[in-house]
Amino acid sequence: APSSRRGDVEDLGARCWRALGGFLRGQTIVALFDAVLIGLALVIIGVVGRAVHAHPIAILLGVSAGGVTAGIIGAMVAAPAVAVAAATLGFMRERADDADERPSSPPVAQRRTTDDEPKP
Repeated sequence: APSSRRGDVEDLGARCWRALGGFLRGQTIVALFDAVLIGLALVIIGVVGRAVHAHPIAILLGVSAGGVTAGIIGAMVAAPAVAVAAATLGFMRERADDADERPSSPPVAQRRTTDDEPKP
């Protein structure tokens, strides 16, 4: 810059540097605040997940989906809905495992009734 404008350029540079520094400090504070709140939410979700026997990610996805589709009410109803879904899936999985362990019986049409048995 020409020497006649050097002071203005330095003043402008200092102002820009302060603005950029202020922006970065603000972003850092917001990021720290977000990280703390997200960490606390994950701890709470983990506790809820253990209480309802559902994976924390399932709870998180359920709360997110509930919040997107139905707002605050949807987010509040999501954790119990995920708990019911997890209980239902667990029940179905146990029944399927039990069915795999039991010997298969003949289909109903092939079973004998008391009338089909030969009489002495």
